[in-house]
Amino acid sequence: MDHSGKRESSMDRLIKKKMYIVESNRSGPDSTLPAIQFRPRSFVELAGDAEVKSILYWSDGNFGIIQDGVLYWTNMVGIKTLREMVRFFRIAGEFIDEIPSENFSGLNKIITAMNISNLNELISKDKELDYMLSTGLIDIKIDGREVNAWDKLKNEIFESTMDDVEVKMYVSLNEAAWCAKEKIKTFDECILRQRYKLSLNDYVILKHIPELFSGFDEVEFYDKPEIEENRVIIGKRKYMDKVFFAELFPVMDRYINTLRDFKKLHNSGKIKGYGEYLLLKKKQYTLNDFKDLISEGLVRIKNNGIFKKVIDIYIENEDIYVVDESGNKYSIVDLLLPGPPELTMPLAGNYRNYKSTKYRYYVEWKMIRNGGRFTDHVPKSLDELKQLIALNLVKWNNKTINDIKIHGKEVFLVLEDGTELPMYPLVSSRNEFEIVTLANGSLSWIRRFIAEGFGEKDALRLVLAIKNREMAKKDRIQLQELSSETGIPINRLEIYLTSDKFKRFGELRGKMFVLHPDIEEFKKSVKVRHDNDYQYIVVDGRNVMYGGEEKEEKRGKVGNIITLVDNLKKRGVPEDKIKVIVKNADFNKHRVDDMETLRDLEDRGIISAVSYGYDDMEILHMALEELNALIITNDKYREFIGGNIAPEDIENRRIEYTFRGKQFHIRKGSLSKLEKFIERVKEREQNKDDESSK
Repeated sequence: MDHSGKRESSMDRLIKKKMYIVESNRSGPDSTLPAIQFRPRSFVELAGDAEVKSILYWSDGNFGIIQDGVLYWTNMVGIKTLREMVRFFRIAGEFIDEIPSENFSGLNKIITAMNISNLNELISKDKELDYMLSTGLIDIKIDGREVNAWDKLKNEIFESTMDDVEVKMYVSLNEAAWCAKEKIKTFDECILRQRYKLSLNDYVILKHIPELFSGFDEVEFYDKPEIEENRVIIGKRKYMDKVFFAELFPVMDRYINTLRDFKKLHNSGKIKGYGEYLLLKKKQYTLNDFKDLISEGLVRIKNNGIFKKVIDIYIENEDIYVVDESGNKYSIVDLLLPGPPELTMPLAGNYRNYKSTKYRYYVEWKMIRNGGRFTDHVPKSLDELKQLIALNLVKWNNKTINDIKIHGKEVFLVLEDGTELPMYPLVSSRNEFEIVTLANGSLSWIRRFIAEGFGEKDALRLVLAIKNREMAKKDRIQLQELSSETGIPINRLEIYLTSDKFKRFGELRGKMFVLHPDIEEFKKSVKVRHDNDYQYIVVDGRNVMYGGEEKEEKRGKVGNIITLVDNLKKRGVPEDKIKVIVKNADFNKHRVDDMETLRDLEDRGIISAVSYGYDDMEILHMALEELNALIITNDKYREFIGGNIAPEDIENRRIEYTFRGKQFHIRKGSLSKLEKFIERVKEREQNKDDESSK
């Protein structure tokens, strides 16, 4: 048959290479056509020149190409598609005619697992492969049979049928080549070197890390590993089962960073054992700093909720051990791993800050820190704590603290029964001892009253008890109640409460102490207005009712208030600009001469009554801050001068008066203040009228 073109050039190549066989076409799709059976490589070459649409396929592994009425076909049992056949040709290379096509799947698995391209490359790695098979670095099973030598595997590839192939590699070919070159004879050591960059000698280092061995029950681990055939043995189980090094590998994977970090520090000489490593990594303390902590009494062991102080430390075979005050011995590794018992100590940053300061003891530095964070609740310093102890104001667990003692660098509190209590646990987070008789839980009152001269124990307890009642809005205290609370006999209480120091807190009436609000606190808190454009007139009602000689009669003259209010209204002061202050206690028929008129003035909004304490304080609060008002009074309010209140703040507002018979008169020196106020009232009213007319 005459052929031409592309097809003839392909046939010419095949004829020259003698890579075809002419056969009868008894099984072809068209028995009238001649048939040529090609060897696989030849067929692939021809297929590469053919158009894809002309490729035929039918069962039994027959592939055909029809060109110009000529059928070119081949038969490869086990190859199901042309793509498989092309891949098989690429993998098998020049051995394609010698390998059963049924072995394609198994050969493909082996070559893919080893990350190589073809059978030629596989054969070039025969030494590495033989090493891997002999040491177990690669597992190859064919139909359930384990292959342990390269010759056996080659025989399977070229002569047998590999229906079921399993391949498992533990290192790469390159890694295996390195292990073979280094003459490493065992599976475990090759992986140890390749994956973890460790040698068998590093087993001694690994023995320091208990996490690696914690998951093995009833195993006796050797001090040194033993080599048996191609495996490394590190221990045995209860029933004599061997423990191979490789059993550690899954655990080592979890702690790989710790392992490498520990080895680096250990080999550099910066640490000696795993306990020192954990101390540095978990607590940020060097061994020397840790010893220093122990000397200062700052290290404790917590077990079952009980704290025991660490009193000693020693090193044995690179392992660190500590001893508590009861003589119990603990490994640092056990204390620093999760779970009880637990090691407690100051934060490393805190301790470094303390070391850089002038303070002699860590607890003193911590008190300063706590004093900054909890200023009103804890002592600011050791000296202040001593001062409070001297005043018998400090307790712990309902026991009074009598003294402070120093042993070495450690501070102790001495309880009333003589027990010495380490102070560090009490100031670790905040100062947890109890400061008794605190005013509303705040130390600021104690500091203030000590500064004001209440430095004697009973006087300070008494003034704090009074302060607590005042802050609870109570206006009187029974002496018997005060005596029980402070431990001061009643006869001494009476001496205290009638002294000049206590007069500002209230007055003694029989067996009752009647409280005034705290003037000192008021002077500090009031916000004085300074614009001099006064809006109201506040009247000291009690000064007006009980003023002058009438005060001795014990009954206030309500008529004086009526006369004063009428006088102001005649002068041009609107009634709603007049505020008269009295006490609730004045609404008593035994205290005033006209209860009905007093009630009427209250209903009209002219009179306001204060419930407790100083009416003078309410008058000044309204005049200086709330209403910005003038004050009609003959009281000079000298006790209120100080803090935020200057003498002129009161004097510029104060209008003095007198009664001549039943006539109310403004004193000459104060008249100009009232006239100026009335003038401003009229101006404001005129401005309102002008605005309304618009």
